[in-house]
Amino acid sequence: MYFHNLLSNFTVEKKYFYANHTRSSKLQEKEASFKAVICKEDVEHVQGIKRLLSDGISRDKTLANEFYKLIMKPVQSACNKLLRVGTGIFPNIAGWRSWDGHKYVCADDFHPSSTTNEQDCLVYSFGISDDLSFEDAVAAQGCHVFAYDHTIKRLPYANNSHRIHWKPIGLGVQNGEKLKTLGTLIDKNGHTNRTINYLKVDVEGAEREAMVEWIKSDSLRKVQQIGIEFHQVSIYIRTYVQMVQQLYELGFKTIAWDPNMTTRPKSGEPFNYFEIVFRRSELNCK
Repeated sequence: MYFHNLLSNFTVEKKYFYANHTRSSKLQEKEASFKAVICKEDVEHVQGIKRLLSDGISRDKTLANEFYKLIMKPVQSACNKLLRVGTGIFPNIAGWRSWDGHKYVCADDFHPSSTTNEQDCLVYSFGISDDLSFEDAVAAQGCHVFAYDHTIKRLPYANNSHRIHWKPIGLGVQNGEKLKTLGTLIDKNGHTNRTINYLKVDVEGAEREAMVEWIKSDSLRKVQQIGIEFHQVSIYIRTYVQMVQQLYELGFKTIAWDPNMTTRPKSGEPFNYFEIVFRRSELNCK
């Protein structure tokens, strides 16, 4: 049982171009026209990301504006079925209420045909706190979830705990008593040659140094999707631009962008905290 069975339970955020039934030539022409427009935008998006730091932009604010223009319009031709997974929580922060904790997942990578010779899908998750809804949802669909958070003493709840494997360990750039690198954990779990369908990361800013280590150690070699929250983006704009560019060089594309609505930006500025999902995929523009 994989995510293709969730289409009746979750809202599909993207409509895709192909169907199995016969269509009129007029409808096919319209779809081809829409696809051409979308693909043109997606190609421009990828090109724009790759040249951001080579355009000679000296002011961080200008760079941030260009970065947000691109990142807030994810590519549409790199995923057929985009799902919102996990109920999240509904906190009240300074009188402001909004959902937080859900993740967007491209269901394409969770179909049995995409996990050839592998019995179960595999998810790694860093950062639990008091919300396990995402991990619980993917475990309920047959995935084994290896979850880590060194800031909690126990999981808040686990309806599918036999598939959720949690340890009080944090994500680090080197190995210590409480922190381990991603590569070390993957190797220790015996997953070096396994496909990791989804890597969820919400580590309150530690992703900035962690990403450097992932790239250097090639720890993302078998990862298909990365759902990660960026923190204080305007302050560390050049670091985040470099992170995204490095992911694009590895074949990842941005397929979802979702602002963290529990944090309100200053007037006239974009959200400083947001969820972003990358998928290793080519643009479906042929």
